[in-house]
Amino acid sequence: MDLLKEEFFVGVLSRNMIKSVEKWFYRYPEAMKDLCEVRQNILKAYENCGPVAISDPTFGRAAELAGEDAHEWMMVIQEVLDHFEGTGKDRLLRMVYFQDRTEVYVCSELFIERRTFYAWKNEVVLYAAFLAVQRGILAFPDSRLHQRSRQLHQDTGTLRV
Repeated sequence: MDLLKEEFFVGVLSRNMIKSVEKWFYRYPEAMKDLCEVRQNILKAYENCGPVAISDPTFGRAAELAGEDAHEWMMVIQEVLDHFEGTGKDRLLRMVYFQDRTEVYVCSELFIERRTFYAWKNEVVLYAAFLAVQRGILAFPDSRLHQRSRQLHQDTGTLRV
């Protein structure tokens, strides 16, 4: 049973949306480290009050991360972790995406069946996708839906799932 072939996602999330969410889940530990590094370097540069060279690799990486909405994605993933904390789904997310553990390993550690593994994984991805759509960093294929989701995010600032 492949996450991308699950009937649950048919008509809700496109294959590209699922891949985008999973890409950011896999990148989360490294991206958080990069963002913290960038923040520290910015603070150091500010303290020294010296000019920052354009060729500075750290600031180049910061610009790259900013261009990819990294900060927003980090907030989405943190919100997903907070939402599922204590349910086992947070541990599943960490093991699958952050520690690159296999399905068999995760099932044995969490004492769950394979079917439960995929149901939980799907739920986590779906929740993250909805949060990302709400924040305007992930778009439904229909651009009118994307515009509406941005409007809702600006109006309410909250997500009801």
